[in-house]
Amino acid sequence: MKNKSLNILQISAAKFYGGGEVHLYHLTERLIERGHNLTVVVKDRIVKNFKNLDTDLRSLPLKNVLDLFSLYNLVKIIKEKEIDIIHCHTGIDYWLGAMAKGIAKRGKVIATRHSLNSLGDSFAHKKLYKSIDKFIVVSNRVKEKIIDPDVILESKVEVVYNGVDINRFNPELIDSKSVKEEFEIKDDELIVGTVGRLGGNKNQELLIKAAAEVDNKKLKVKYLIVGDDVTNDKHYERKLKELITNLDLKDRVVLTGFRSDIPQLMKAFDVMVFPTKKEAFGIVAIEAMAMSKPVIASAVGGLKEIVTDETTGLLFSVDDKEELVKAMVTLLSKPELRERIGYKGCQRVMNNFTLSNMVGKIENIYLKLI
Repeated sequence: MKNKSLNILQISAAKFYGGGEVHLYHLTERLIERGHNLTVVVKDRIVKNFKNLDTDLRSLPLKNVLDLFSLYNLVKIIKEKEIDIIHCHTGIDYWLGAMAKGIAKRGKVIATRHSLNSLGDSFAHKKLYKSIDKFIVVSNRVKEKIIDPDVILESKVEVVYNGVDINRFNPELIDSKSVKEEFEIKDDELIVGTVGRLGGNKNQELLIKAAAEVDNKKLKVKYLIVGDDVTNDKHYERKLKELITNLDLKDRVVLTGFRSDIPQLMKAFDVMVFPTKKEAFGIVAIEAMAMSKPVIASAVGGLKEIVTDETTGLLFSVDDKEELVKAMVTLLSKPELRERIGYKGCQRVMNNFTLSNMVGKIENIYLKLI
């Protein structure tokens, strides 16, 4: 029997297009395919990232919890569109979505928690959390972080892992020749890559320091650090460039800047490194695993739920350069181990982390609330 078609409002006050917004894009895209009516409200600076969606796309300031202009317009949308589900993705959205529901007197509010940041504990915050109908979290680690027996009951929280688009991240359909040509990768060179916004939490500097300790005479390696520094002063990017120069790594480490061809880049990687200091989930890790690439990741947050150490990847202690060097040398020097771990990682993604699984679980949460 076909599920009921729902009127769904997606809200995100995110300032940048990152992992949470990629999640929102794919969720919206797949919900439309399933016959639901979607309205998406985001800040003006990331509207361009959603323009390809066949949906009612709107931009609002979504400045803060006292943004009456945005609140007024959200109430208007909820009433005019007869919204059933108000799905919020950042802290500001939780407030605006819950208040808009109260004023419009319709809809169920769902809040997805994409980060490990602590929730507020004021009286007003506690009242807000009680008014939210359901919390979705992207890992069990996030669930542990937000459950409070006096405010957010465990029964109100559902874990739904992020999913990867296995059609886009399909190693059988992708060629990496252009990437190797662009970055002048020789046939006897291996590639270690990392993907993510440049910043202290993503910890790309650890990979650069580790690269300096890998014997380049025994292992010829190029390092591709993919991502851009979205801050105005580019402080972290300048820090990385200075580090590369000081460690005499200019011929081995490349800062690629922002790239849209992530599947092609990952296809070229021999090893994917994820040196983050804190991570609620780690969607880049499952993208690399879907591409059958062995992943080396910090043993932190949701990454410990994604990567099974020594089976579907290798884990190392957060910010531990020696452990990272050891893991890289192990994989770089053993092609059969890279292949075996890459294969098992891909199988784990197919069984647990597909976009279809994610969307199906979220759709079921919606339907149970109506």
